[in-house]
Amino acid sequence: MTATDRTATGEREDGASLVGEGLPEGFPTVVAFEGSTRADLYERWLPDRVPFVRPDSVAAAREVIDESTAVALVRHELSESNRRAIRSLLDRRAPECRVVLTTSTRSPVADDVFDIRTCLSEPIDEDGFRDAASRQLHLAMYAALLERYYQTTAAMASLEVRLDETEREENDRYRDLDEHVKKLKAQLDAVERYLDPGDVSAL
Repeated sequence: MTATDRTATGEREDGASLVGEGLPEGFPTVVAFEGSTRADLYERWLPDRVPFVRPDSVAAAREVIDESTAVALVRHELSESNRRAIRSLLDRRAPECRVVLTTSTRSPVADDVFDIRTCLSEPIDEDGFRDAASRQLHLAMYAALLERYYQTTAAMASLEVRLDETEREENDRYRDLDEHVKKLKAQLDAVERYLDPGDVSAL
């Protein structure tokens, strides 16, 4: 997606929401380390198809964070020790997770724990939130799909060294990998429509 395709409200020009568009079922999850009032609001602003979890502690987060966790909303006003614990947990269990920092101040802040580019400052409205969430969801999805694509094409290349063209056509494993590569490529193309060229080249 080019910059001119994205509107200020985080929606396509035809009015369809970008959040969650083009994402395979079962992925991704948004986790919020926020107060209950703000978390309630964010959950309402996301479409129903995007799973939303809100652990009330870092210990509770260990039960819900895994590789399907795509975006973490982290409050800057949490203590540094809590933010560092969240960072460590995400690094271990959801390495592809994208972090969106939120703050009660009226301007973006730098954070000593999270080296991020996306910070939502007050007033945080639905349009701004959905635009930020959309971009980070699609970036996380694209990165995860790209890793699977490279893994699958590498497995195909390994078989191609050992099999001639006729043997490949008759090899069930090779045919399965070939179908999987085509499926992953189609999913990558679908998600890429919602990303800027610079986003894709940076992954």
